[in-house]
Amino acid sequence: MGSSNSDLTRRWFDEVWNKGRDAAIDEMLANDSIVHGLDGTPGGRPAKESFREFWTAVRAGLSDIHMDVDEVVAAGNSTAARFTFTANHSGPYLGAAATGKQVRSTGMAFLHWRDGKIIEGWNEHDALGLTIQTGAIRHLVNV
Repeated sequence: MGSSNSDLTRRWFDEVWNKGRDAAIDEMLANDSIVHGLDGTPGGRPAKESFREFWTAVRAGLSDIHMDVDEVVAAGNSTAARFTFTANHSGPYLGAAATGKQVRSTGMAFLHWRDGKIIEGWNEHDALGLTIQTGAIRHLVNV
């Protein structure tokens, strides 16, 4: 019996973020998938390229990232996940040099699944809170 979409959602966060498995991106994102909300531009972008760029930048600036999936709600082929993450600000991120501080933030992802793979995703997180914690807010507003 296959995994439920709720299980797949939890697996996505564990494999891709907690374990840092690049191969899991290819395993769990459909080739024709679309992603929204990773770079602040409106509209969707092809997911594999866009997500991998985002994932690489986050992992370079925020080492030891750990995602706790706080809640998953599933309906049909869709899931909504609420998550909390912690990481060390160990490299440049959002234009700010590494601070060495531990950061904590929250977010949500809404995913559509087909045959065990993500075909579309919407992503939101507390970007303001993260920019304040990393000191990037000064860089972004030139204060």
